[in-house]
Amino acid sequence: YSRKTGKPTQLTRYREDVTSARLLGNEVLAVHRTPAGSTLVRLDARTGKELAASPLPGTADVSDGHGRRALVVHRSPDIVHETHEVDLAKPELALHEVIGLDPALERSLVACKASAVRIPTFDEDPATGKTRELHAFLLEPRQPLTDPRQRLALVTAFYGGENRYSVFDQIMCAAGLTVVSPAVRGSDGFGKEFHALNDEDLGGDEIVDLFWVARWIEQQLGLPAARIGVYGGSHGGYATMRALTFPPGTNKRSDSYPFGFGMAHAGFSDIESFYRATNIPDWVVLESGDPNVPAELARMRDRSPLTHVERLRAPLLVTHGSQDWRVPVEESRQFVAKAKAAGLPVQYVEFEGQGHHIEGLGLQGKAYQVRLDFLKLVAEAATATTEAGS
Repeated sequence: YSRKTGKPTQLTRYREDVTSARLLGNEVLAVHRTPAGSTLVRLDARTGKELAASPLPGTADVSDGHGRRALVVHRSPDIVHETHEVDLAKPELALHEVIGLDPALERSLVACKASAVRIPTFDEDPATGKTRELHAFLLEPRQPLTDPRQRLALVTAFYGGENRYSVFDQIMCAAGLTVVSPAVRGSDGFGKEFHALNDEDLGGDEIVDLFWVARWIEQQLGLPAARIGVYGGSHGGYATMRALTFPPGTNKRSDSYPFGFGMAHAGFSDIESFYRATNIPDWVVLESGDPNVPAELARMRDRSPLTHVERLRAPLLVTHGSQDWRVPVEESRQFVAKAKAAGLPVQYVEFEGQGHHIEGLGLQGKAYQVRLDFLKLVAEAATATTEAGS
């Protein structure tokens, strides 16, 4: 920005989001990134010329700066927290760790071995003319189960691909499960075009992406569909129920996948009733359509898991807080009631007094115990089916 002319001039043109920056003398220290990784850059503040760059595998940000020194925070799926100092008085862009966890404590908290992967899906990316690929994290247990009959894999239904430490993922890895966390279409961090791919297509191609991720797991990890499940909360809870009740003709894709199990937390089962009761109705209109338009209302009803409960075949664990104002608890109750009336394999646990998230160590411990008990039964059932077939 020029105080003389009163006009700004663009000096850099990064294709990734610039998430943080600090002016340090005549230089700028900045980070640009996607969920797949970060790049720390050192720039001439007058010209925008890049003087040095350093890639980082996780999510980084310049948190503070003074004089010629700055602090850079770094986290990832297998890094709980690191803070590094950068000294611009030195010619190289070197990071020196100044804050970190005790190594023994970190080993006790990090049960996953994280790898960033690319997973092909069903359509073409117009920007490249090639098959569209999804960014994902493959989170494998550092201590794998020795008994193959206990092996399971879990696909994150929505809000996956995030480059951060996840307590849920770490607990799953500690239990011996593999988690694949994909950034399906509609996810943040890969540009506005990718983010908009599921606008007015809620429950459509974002679900087909999950099927392709599951097939990738079969090929890469050698697991059968009976040992591959899907999990999510909120939008992801909806996506889990939708994936397990998905009509193959949706968007004329003729696609489906026989997931072995699912775990849905605080998901909505009927898009119209969710729209009427939620505190984010504008989001529903953006993602699914306007219920006051007959054609869009018909699509909302067809995309609702409640409409297709009879298609549920895989065991499903549903959890919800009784005082949820974002996704009212009735969204889970009505799905579970209809599934149980049809004799379908659903288990429901409601947390009295809880909102959209389960708070407090005691209740969180109960929630994880419920999930682990459920997963144990899934593994036993998959083993029994395999042995019976052989």
